Amino acid sequence: MKVVTFGSCLSRYSVNALQARSEVKLVGAVYHNRADRFVDHYIDKVSEEPSPELIEQMVLSESGAARCKLMLDNQLTTRKLGHHAIHNQLGFLDALDSELDLIVMDNFVDIIAKLAAPKGSAPSLFLTFTDCTNLSDIFDIEKDYLDIDVAVEKWQKIISWVREKQPNTPIVFFNFPMHHHPNAALRDRSKEFAEKFKADNCFIVPDCPVHESQIDTPSHFRTLQYSMYAGIIEMVAKNRAYIDSKTVNDADSVLRAVVKK
Repeated sequence: MKVVTFGSCLSRYSVNALQARSEVKLVGAVYHNRADRFVDHYIDKVSEEPSPELIEQMVLSESGAARCKLMLDNQLTTRKLGHHAIHNQLGFLDALDSELDLIVMDNFVDIIAKLAAPKGSAPSLFLTFTDCTNLSDIFDIEKDYLDIDVAVEKWQKIISWVREKQPNTPIVFFNFPMHHHPNAALRDRSKEFAEKFKADNCFIVPDCPVHESQIDTPSHFRTLQYSMYAGIIEMVAKNRAYIDSKTVNDADSVLRAVVKK
């Protein structure tokens, strides 16, 4: 099974868990790209990528230097865009033009990220602000998070674009669960996205709270949670099932609905 992911560790670790159940080959993985930026750069092509030379202007903290370089590389086609932590594979963009068996995506970056725009008119990028000790000298930081209506619109566009390239490949989409998050604004953003996002060309994993026993950090879960997601993904992939996420409200009902298909 040839698979690509787009989003964060939610998609990636769920596919990793799927490898324990099925023969899976991960051939592409996009990390650290917000939906609006990805659409502008790679679908609508109305803006350029960030400059790779930015890293030379940044004074990086000792603990964050490697992470900052990786995050920038993940936003550049000339570096590692679509190749996060994979080697000698097609990468996400090229893989979309090949035969795939499964596509798994999530919106983590859209829920949590404010972008940094280099002073002037250069394209913005996603990074961990504390990694750059001279941040304010180089960047202007967005005052607000990405508007959820815009995030919904951009994600619908991404999925339609992927669907055109992969008309018969199951697409599984996660709205990143934030019910447990200590930041109320992020909880509200995730909830709003779940209420507004609709797409009939992919399987939307229902917005189920993560049990406290399965929370590792606010943005990472424990092995059993990813295994549960892997089970849902496997059922969707094998059955080509699409169900209305509003008709189910927990993991068991998701599985029952998929099995009925």
